[in-house]
Amino acid sequence: MLFSAMVISTLMFAQNDAAPQRSRGESMKSVLSLDDKQMSSIEEINKKYHEKGQEQRKGLIEQRQAEINKVLTPEQSKKWADYKKERTEKFAKMRDEKLKRDLSLSDDQLTKLKSTLSEEQINKLAFNRRQRGHFHGNHHGMKRGK
Repeated sequence: MLFSAMVISTLMFAQNDAAPQRSRGESMKSVLSLDDKQMSSIEEINKKYHEKGQEQRKGLIEQRQAEINKVLTPEQSKKWADYKKERTEKFAKMRDEKLKRDLSLSDDQLTKLKSTLSEEQINKLAFNRRQRGHFHGNHHGMKRGK
């Protein structure tokens, strides 16, 4: 469950990090008049470094937790693990309810969706739907296109 919580948080950060890379590539394409081959190469480079960043973040999270575990008593470690498990379950329930509401799904449809998609895909679906219509990709408080 601890791993699940780390994966979920990593996915959320990864999603936030992906948008600046896309806009950076798009900016380079328009400013530098890149051809399709150049753009494809740049996208691959961005993807490679994005993946490296995710790996490094995961490693740092694991190292941090290992150091924290050395400080905690066994009882505290168990209590913290239980707390994180509850939070993960609560997040998953809230995510599922949001998907049901946003997509007008029945319980049966949600169950089928969850049996078809991975946790990562479900989180992406919930996250991407939440971002639609918001200030996604713009850090100046204005909607795109304005």
